[in-house]
Amino acid sequence: MEEFSPSPAAVVFYNRNWTELAVFEIIPSRDNRLDPVSRLLDLNSIDFDRIRLWLQSCSKADLALQPHEKTDYLPGFRLIHCRSRKITEPSQKYLYVALSYVWGRELPEESQSRRFPQTIEDAIRVCLKLGFEYLWIDRYCIDQENYEDKHAQISRMDVIYSEASLVIIAAAGEDPTYGLPGAGSQSRTPQQSIKLRDCTLLQTFPRVEHELEASTWTSREWTLQEGHFGTRKLIFPDCQVTYICKHGICNESVSPRMTWDSSPRDWRLADEHECGRQRSLWRLDAYFSFEDSHPQKRITESEFRKWRIIEEFTKRKLSYDSDVYNTIRGIFSS
Repeated sequence: MEEFSPSPAAVVFYNRNWTELAVFEIIPSRDNRLDPVSRLLDLNSIDFDRIRLWLQSCSKADLALQPHEKTDYLPGFRLIHCRSRKITEPSQKYLYVALSYVWGRELPEESQSRRFPQTIEDAIRVCLKLGFEYLWIDRYCIDQENYEDKHAQISRMDVIYSEASLVIIAAAGEDPTYGLPGAGSQSRTPQQSIKLRDCTLLQTFPRVEHELEASTWTSREWTLQEGHFGTRKLIFPDCQVTYICKHGICNESVSPRMTWDSSPRDWRLADEHECGRQRSLWRLDAYFSFEDSHPQKRITESEFRKWRIIEEFTKRKLSYDSDVYNTIRGIFSS
């Protein structure tokens, strides 16, 4: 196989306060020996083939994408059947995807229409494109009028999200009418490309933790545990899709033949772009793992982890006072 080398040279633009505004990778026009790190994305369509490859890599790595036996400790557990759009109790063995999103205000026309809000419509489309038949969404799969059912489901949110084969995180927009950028009618943030005589300047996207930090999704209390318990997360901010599992991080804008070691500056090429061959580009401690690279030696790792959870939780916005107990209980019971 012909040898390729990455071309990590870039131009960085700053404002007067030396705040980074944009980063453009320099891609030579003629030197075929250099393999670009980034690639230009379609504004209106995500790369489903590539996402399927990421999921297949996880499946090969640890056999985690296997049908779950229906458990007895979740009576009345319901799912949306994506093809029929009916809420049903699934058969004995099943795979399902869970959606984590911002509820926003209640839509009065929602109950009178068979069509879901755009974010849910897009999540259903993503499920079908990736080969999943069932989708779990708290607002629709939990009987909101049945107190006992609602309490039973909420108290086992850790089980629901941890056993999901995939958790879709709707990190863009402020309510479910926004949609998943690139998966439906909502287009993505344009990726700037500047063609020069001997090269092309291609804009690179911000790290996913920066996108999450600025999102409404991160500000809500329930998303703390939803992101924490999901073992495989497909994140939809405004720019690009990011996939996170225990093996590492995959970004849609990164060249399919490129993967990284633990440092963003350590480039290497792989024959196949498999998440199982990657290690994390960066740690998303504040959002998912709640662990620190260098915990204080004076306290135990468990104590430090709990402190980080409480610290992060206090930043979140609460809809109801009772949500404090339910969320913290779910996290600490895992």
